[in-house]
Amino acid sequence: MELTQIYRFHSPNLGDLYSNPARYFFPNSTVRKIDIMRKLQGTTFQGPVIVGGGGLLGWHRFQRNLRWLSRADVPVILWGIGHNSIVNKKKGYLRRPWIRYPGFLRRFSLVGLRDTPTPYRYVPCPSCMHPLFQKKRSVTRPFVVYRHAQIPFPALPYPSLTNECERLATVLDFLGSAETILTNSYHGAYWGLLLGRKVLAVPWSSKFYANPRITTVRHTTLLNTARLREAVAGCTASPTMLEEAIEQNLRFYEEVKQIV
Repeated sequence: MELTQIYRFHSPNLGDLYSNPARYFFPNSTVRKIDIMRKLQGTTFQGPVIVGGGGLLGWHRFQRNLRWLSRADVPVILWGIGHNSIVNKKKGYLRRPWIRYPGFLRRFSLVGLRDTPTPYRYVPCPSCMHPLFQKKRSVTRPFVVYRHAQIPFPALPYPSLTNECERLATVLDFLGSAETILTNSYHGAYWGLLLGRKVLAVPWSSKFYANPRITTVRHTTLLNTARLREAVAGCTASPTMLEEAIEQNLRFYEEVKQIV
């Protein structure tokens, strides 16, 4: 069986590269990869299609492709995708927006969104399935910064890494070394929570508000010692989140197998 996996793989963003379900599932399938940045209209498929993960909902180019895929003549499954249409990349901060989900989502064979709550099934980003998350890591410092390389972020006096680091092991060891992660990367926040760490995220897109476990703050909070201390005291780690995310993905996989 040929399975087509559509996601962002021509990308320097490590979160995009590790969010595709075919990396962790479907061991006996031939997988054809297509980047969702490509115009998909007119593409032919020889079998089922899986789209995800990543923040694919709302942005106009992705939206056109998803709308077209919703009428494909093969099963199309959305796995671990989320909202990402309202952004402020210039300032690097966005107030909480009103998030809407397109009606054409109802036409897909199966829908699992990394956002919650929504009218659809909650399925976190499948990067949680990577075995590197099972490694035990010790906290050795109070803060680290994990920033999106293309988005403004305050200059802070803590160890720093960007989302264009090429090795997942390096990133997870870095994130796991801190008690609290300061970030403007969605996957920096998500992975930090999976590792059981506290996370403070500066939101520049709707995607940060679509996961209630991500604690959002303004830039100014990170630059003020008293406000930062207060924000850290007010946010909590999620020690069971990794197990919960894995379980949700395994259950979704069982449903997907009934279709593909």
